[in-house]
Amino acid sequence: GERIAQTVQSELLFLERIIYMLEEGGKAAVIVPEGLLFNSGGAHKTTRQLLMTDCDLEGVISLPEGVFMPYTGVKTSILIFKKRKLRGDQPQQINVWFYGMKSDGYSLDVNRRRLKDEPLPKTIEEWRERKQKNQTNRQLDHFSIPYLEIEKNGFELNFNHYQDFIYEPENYREPKEILQQLNALESEILKGLEELKRHEF
Repeated sequence: GERIAQTVQSELLFLERIIYMLEEGGKAAVIVPEGLLFNSGGAHKTTRQLLMTDCDLEGVISLPEGVFMPYTGVKTSILIFKKRKLRGDQPQQINVWFYGMKSDGYSLDVNRRRLKDEPLPKTIEEWRERKQKNQTNRQLDHFSIPYLEIEKNGFELNFNHYQDFIYEPENYREPKEILQQLNALESEILKGLEELKRHEF
């Protein structure tokens, strides 16, 4: 247990060190394990708050599970942030842009085979055009969230927490149609059994 706690702590220290080392106006893109984005521990919350007080957190890009296979299956996200003043107490004024990548163009298994689609250019295009497009529809794979809402949620930065769940009703067949199909199957089975009986020795 002690070793795990130490590892998590080192991830926080790593991120805080990057924030500290950036010059004012400097920018960073850091890949972090997703647990860092929603863990409710005090140290985690403080680090996430730093990202929005010492820095402007511009984007959180959620990567699909398996992008680092076969080395690790841990789900990760990219944090994009720009340094403001160190130990600034003022929260950021800009909204945080969230994007959920469903694929990185490779199969999400140990083989990591190249797929036909190339989603990375689309992600970059959406990032570049984020200020020109409406970012309020949370049913899409990209949207913007204001600081106050993130603060209210304990500085949680998990994409799934903010995306609206889209309910897709299932189109079930009529019971009558299912019963007809079952009757037909039953007849086929009975015919098959009769056939078997006739060929018994």
